[in-house]
Amino acid sequence: MRIDGRDVPLINWSEEGFLAGPYAGSLIAGQKATVRIVVRDYHDRIGTLDLELKVTIKRVCNPGIAARFAAPERYKRQALQAHYAAKQAEVKKP
Repeated sequence: MRIDGRDVPLINWSEEGFLAGPYAGSLIAGQKATVRIVVRDYHDRIGTLDLELKVTIKRVCNPGIAARFAAPERYKRQALQAHYAAKQAEVKKP
């Protein structure tokens, strides 16, 4: 994902927010920012999620930066929810 002009590996994400790191930028908790989140796994058939979203930074610490998506547009919210549900369904398969 791209945060504060830098590529930062995505550690975990949900339809509500994300954790990415390591992060050594200038953002602080409570600050608003725009990020580009790309969720791509070359081994699954779900496809790539690639969105630019506004976020509110929740914390910056070890292991990285945590943020909550700040009222994304309807189509972006739907894309997040659909992709997250598909990833969860993949995880539950035997």
